[in-house]
Amino acid sequence: MQLAKPRDPAYFRAAMRLVRRLHAANVIHNDLAKETNWLVTPGGCPALVDFQLSMTLTRRGPLARALGHDDIRHLLKHKRSYLPERLTAREKRILATPSLLSRAWMASGKKIYLFVTRKIFRWRDREGAGDRQP
Repeated sequence: MQLAKPRDPAYFRAAMRLVRRLHAANVIHNDLAKETNWLVTPGGCPALVDFQLSMTLTRRGPLARALGHDDIRHLLKHKRSYLPERLTAREKRILATPSLLSRAWMASGKKIYLFVTRKIFRWRDREGAGDRQP
């Protein structure tokens, strides 16, 4: 995505359908915030990679709903980057309301994650972007 920079609203409609199909199959991706996990096929369609952090949940309980909400919210963040004028009022509300899990992660775990990855390993969290040196 960071190379193709999709500007076609059809890409984001198809990406939303893709995420909803995953969720209907009880699969939560958990890493859609990274542009490098979103591909644009030669035909302009979305595709996903890196299911390392994904999970399958057997029932659609509160955890699945919270994690699914964040998958959608992360997709909408990308749409906001490339097509901010095409965000609907509902999409703006979703963007404004991270899940409780997301808020807890941002307030606690992410600080540790950033310290370890950025300060100790000197990673920049852009896999495939070529900024990591051996």
